[in-house]
Amino acid sequence: MRKLWTDDDPVLRARALWLLSKIEGKEAAYVDEAIEDKNPDIRITGIRAARQNGIPLFPVLQKMANDPDPQVRREVLLGLRFMKGNAAAELWADLALQMEANDRWYLEALGIASDLDADQRFAAWQNKVGDQWNQEAGKNIIWRTRAKAAQPLLASLILNSASYREMERYFRAFDFHKGEEKNEVLLSLLKSKHKDEEQIDFLAISSMDPGFIRSKGKARRNLNRILKREYDTENYLNLVRKLNLEKEGKKVYQMALNHVDTDLGNQATSLLKKFEMLGLFQADLSAKKGAEKLAVLKALGQAYDKQADDILKRVATNKNEHLQIRVEALNQLGNSWLGQKDLYELVNGSKLPEDLRQAGANRLLSVGRKSYRDFASDFLKLDEKNASLPPIADLIEKDGNPLAGQEVFSSFCESCHIVDGKGIDFGPNLSEIGDKLPKGALYASIMNPSAGISFGYEGYLISLKDGNQFLGYKASETNKEIMLRMAGGNNQLIEKKDIKSMELMTESLMTPYLHVNMKEEELVNLVEYLASLKKQGNITLR
Repeated sequence: MRKLWTDDDPVLRARALWLLSKIEGKEAAYVDEAIEDKNPDIRITGIRAARQNGIPLFPVLQKMANDPDPQVRREVLLGLRFMKGNAAAELWADLALQMEANDRWYLEALGIASDLDADQRFAAWQNKVGDQWNQEAGKNIIWRTRAKAAQPLLASLILNSASYREMERYFRAFDFHKGEEKNEVLLSLLKSKHKDEEQIDFLAISSMDPGFIRSKGKARRNLNRILKREYDTENYLNLVRKLNLEKEGKKVYQMALNHVDTDLGNQATSLLKKFEMLGLFQADLSAKKGAEKLAVLKALGQAYDKQADDILKRVATNKNEHLQIRVEALNQLGNSWLGQKDLYELVNGSKLPEDLRQAGANRLLSVGRKSYRDFASDFLKLDEKNASLPPIADLIEKDGNPLAGQEVFSSFCESCHIVDGKGIDFGPNLSEIGDKLPKGALYASIMNPSAGISFGYEGYLISLKDGNQFLGYKASETNKEIMLRMAGGNNQLIEKKDIKSMELMTESLMTPYLHVNMKEEELVNLVEYLASLKKQGNITLR
């Protein structure tokens, strides 16, 4: 083993060291050899061996505190995590002074090493750094530490930020601080007479604890002022959601109606669902008429909730309602997984007249369940319509009009795809699709979307323990939550503890029968438009 310890192969040397350092009575001797080695990986192994073998660790860490390699110093910091007292705090401060501004790993090691004793270690660093704290490395240490004394310095950095992004970063640091002091510092930032006062006001009030706002008159007054100023914006909804301001429900409801078919309106409806205030829609349906009533139905259709589905079903089956209103209720019923079942039963039953059954079947063509789509295809006799289209090889040879194709895109595709910033962010962004797919592949994607599902857009059916079901693709996922992106651009945050089952869908979430509702000329024009969407040299149509 001794021979291997002196070998040229660093991997063999590290393995030999690990065993040799466990020989009773020889532990310290081999650790001492290791921490003096010219190879930084061996020095790191020496520190780890000291930790595992019960060798007095602090003297080892002191010897390594000024090591020229930052990886070694990071290992020293990890060794300091559970140590208490002034000496450990002083050593942490010495290591903090050696951090390079752009070393994110070193910064996290400093954070791990200080989290259990943040106040004492930060104070030791402040004593050593003095007036030089306002350097880039110092700013990062203030951002990462959880010491109370860092909070007023964060406020100072906010007021001197070079950009909104930098300011927002410092505000996020407050999310990891607790206690009255944090809230008082944030309160002091309100009405700061800063050139970015409005942004600072919003971020400061958003970072305060809800209980603190309720207990402080100044905070409540500023909250009301900011809510009034931010109304009808995403900032307003974010603030209402974060602070759980159910008293704003009626204003949120009005936003849902004002912004139908937009992400902002969808967020407003989702917030009403969270507050269990979907009954506002029911109460308003009897009072509204015409276009206003259609707006209520469209907003309600974004709730993806059984209560909303029940309301839509009642409207769809109400013989006293105008035909257009009943058709819209059917369309919105097809948005949610549970609502699709109701829609299928209505179309397959006898409660609707024939024209409404036709409208409902058209909506079923674009739902998530393949069995419902196949039923609708048979009901509408789409195989006969599909057979009238030429094969793809012949369609490719036809020249279309991209300007006319843009209009087709607006009618059939914009509800799920974005081009040049316009549309709904659900399916893949098609702004440069002409660079990625030739015409033949574009026709195939439209006519048989399940043949090639884009990576990251695989559909999942998630069933919850409370009976709700949601269909969409995973926009993001953590150990505890899944953000599901659903048709219409809605996001549904689902806690994993509430999930009963999660099924990966084999079918694409894209509407499979889109082309049969188009004329051949419209299909050709659409593909011509999509083929023109390229990064450089694409046709400017708007």
